[in-house]
Amino acid sequence: MISSSPKISRSALALLFDLLSTPKMELSAEQFNAREEYRELLAARLLTPVSSTPTSVCIDGRDHDILPNATGPGFGYFSTGAGWVSVPIEALQRYRADPLRVFAVLRQWLDISDRSAIAVLQHDAIWDLGDTWVGKRKLAVLFLRRAHIPKSVQQLQQTLKVFPRRKSAMVLTDVPINTLGPDLLGEPLSIDLMGLIPPGEEMVGAIDKDLIADLLGLGIPKRNQTGPVYCTEDGGELVVNGVTYRFNGLIHRSIVRQLYEAWDGGEPRVRKEVLLETAESKSNTISQAFSGCKTDWRKVIDYGDGCGWLIVND
Repeated sequence: MISSSPKISRSALALLFDLLSTPKMELSAEQFNAREEYRELLAARLLTPVSSTPTSVCIDGRDHDILPNATGPGFGYFSTGAGWVSVPIEALQRYRADPLRVFAVLRQWLDISDRSAIAVLQHDAIWDLGDTWVGKRKLAVLFLRRAHIPKSVQQLQQTLKVFPRRKSAMVLTDVPINTLGPDLLGEPLSIDLMGLIPPGEEMVGAIDKDLIADLLGLGIPKRNQTGPVYCTEDGGELVVNGVTYRFNGLIHRSIVRQLYEAWDGGEPRVRKEVLLETAESKSNTISQAFSGCKTDWRKVIDYGDGCGWLIVND
């Protein structure tokens, strides 16, 4: 468990997520020394030194294969112009991003409980970080690495096929996701981490859930009751002919919102199967789906002939 929420500079975070998107997530000593932000990430334990036998070194932007010194300790490489070139040990140090530490920080920034372990959904590619609440909606937070390449998006598609909460999920990515190809199953909110950081925020120690709510359409609604029906974006409040009905359950809200959108679109009847499947309900009928609902929903929702609709007296 992280004892306190670390604050990281915006520029260091940008470098960190760029590093996460590389195949090995590693830095050479030359790359590490070139940016002060990497020292910040190392101090926050988001980078760790790699302890392994060196195989190459980056000198002035060029990679050289490293060999043990045949006549003494140390390492070096052969240069066509200079012959054998010894390389200082400190120049061989490499650093690697620590994904689990990064995820632990993200979970704290998003108020995700650390009581449950982070689940690996696709090796070295996709993780389930846990659940967070945005307003009254619970979201499963997934993380996709190397989101800019088609293979990663394909892996995400495969994962979502079997992920039970794909319609109530948010996918965080290291870099902007590759938008080529079909839409993601369940159409989860997919956004790179830097897209959740306000441009003027130089030090980051949390993620603004109000911004996530706005992206999900769950922000504070602006009422526009020019007609007989009004519905909030999350389906939690429905006003019909001046009478207000409130719904707390996620399934109830989803069905209400679907019925409102159908009415607003001029085709008020919605197939029962569509309503229930979209709401991720295991019920067989609309009445079963609303069992336990404290709101007198029958005054505003009707059903029959395999369809459901809002009761509106224009």
